[in-house]
Amino acid sequence: GDGLINEAEMTRDAAAGFAALDKDGSGTLSPMELGEHDPALFAKVDADGDGLLTFKEVMTNKVRAFDQGDRDDDGGLSFDEMVTIVDIETGEAR
Repeated sequence: GDGLINEAEMTRDAAAGFAALDKDGSGTLSPMELGEHDPALFAKVDADGDGLLTFKEVMTNKVRAFDQGDRDDDGGLSFDEMVTIVDIETGEAR
């Protein structure tokens, strides 16, 4: 309710999203489970290059983006900071 997303809130939401996408319950996400996606971004997150995303790989990427996006170092992401992260990740940085 403070208008910011902190790392714990991000992790909770990421875990729920990961579980919902992991249709086969394998603990990994395949390109098929993700549906339409950016292959370059997938490859960036797939640190070991095995063609599957683990929760650890996803969270490593999310924490990196969180840290980069928290421009005012207040430990949370505002809406504007989240927009900036998406812009950076999609190559649309302003």
